[in-house]
Amino acid sequence: MDGQLSTPQVSYSITLEVSSSQIQQQYPQTPIAPPPVQSTNNLLYETIQRLDRLDGKLLQVEARLKPLEEIDVKLNSLTAEITFIENRVCLLKTTIDALEKSLEFASKSLDEIKLKVSKVDSFEKELKLLSTNNQNLQTQITDLQMRSMRDSLLFFNLTGCEEENCEEIVKKRCRDKLKLENAEHIKFDRVHLLGKRGPNTTRPIVAKFCMLKDLERVRNAPKNLQGSGIGIGKQFPREVQEQRRKLVPSFKRLREAGRNAKLSGDKLYVDGHLYNGPECHA
Repeated sequence: MDGQLSTPQVSYSITLEVSSSQIQQQYPQTPIAPPPVQSTNNLLYETIQRLDRLDGKLLQVEARLKPLEEIDVKLNSLTAEITFIENRVCLLKTTIDALEKSLEFASKSLDEIKLKVSKVDSFEKELKLLSTNNQNLQTQITDLQMRSMRDSLLFFNLTGCEEENCEEIVKKRCRDKLKLENAEHIKFDRVHLLGKRGPNTTRPIVAKFCMLKDLERVRNAPKNLQGSGIGIGKQFPREVQEQRRKLVPSFKRLREAGRNAKLSGDKLYVDGHLYNGPECHA
């Protein structure tokens, strides 16, 4: 067994040695020669040219990048402006919110004002109605006063009434100054002084007649009083007297112009037509 195992090992080793030698004989190694100098120079020249071309391209790239830098600067500026605009927008939003709140408050206030205005309008209507009613009542009162005074006459500048009986003074003046017959038989409802007593003044006397015919006799007799200083006139309410006082200048002017002017109550008639001058509306 031992002799059989060692034989193949020897044979294998010989076979390898033969194969290696055979290879060396068939393919001998040749030494590598150094490259020639001319080819090296060409390689360097080509490399330099390539580098020059690369440098030119880099310059072109840099030239193209300069506008990009300017664009970047502009973009930075635009970014700053956009930031500024955003801040302004935020401020505007805040302002708008405040304005909306103010408008909401103003709207509520406006609604309240409208409500108050409607109440004021309602009050104005009520006041107009009350004013109309008051005017109507005043007209009715004036009419009633006119009716109650239609039986009365005013006597002016009758002296002696402060110390004596007014009725007797009136009867005496009707007899002596107006030349009325049976003046002592005139019947009066009442006779009294009008207004407050003042120094150096003669208050008018109000005489209310019981009989209309006696009143007409006295009222139609003033032509006998010329030069006596005594005056006789109808009694009117204060409002009517004030209106007549305003109309007197126009009444005298129209009479002097030959027009048929007549005062009736608080109205002036000219040639049968109601006078409607500016003093009528004063």
